[in-house]
Amino acid sequence: RNGVAVPTDGGTASLELTVDAAGWAALVTAGATCARLVDDGHASVVGGTAADIDSLLRCFDLPEPA
Repeated sequence: RNGVAVPTDGGTASLELTVDAAGWAALVTAGATCARLVDDGHASVVGGTAADIDSLLRCFDLPEPA
């Protein structure tokens, strides 16, 4: 993939994040961690841990927290 994220249908995903709208906004704009969102009830992780999701998200350039 040469460093490019390619959208898929997720059918073969081994790690899954489910997050509500408020949690997603906090994740991508406010610097929230997946672990905090899980603890606060805004997200759940299947097939791994919140730390696994946070590690994956560090591969992307997200805006600095406000």
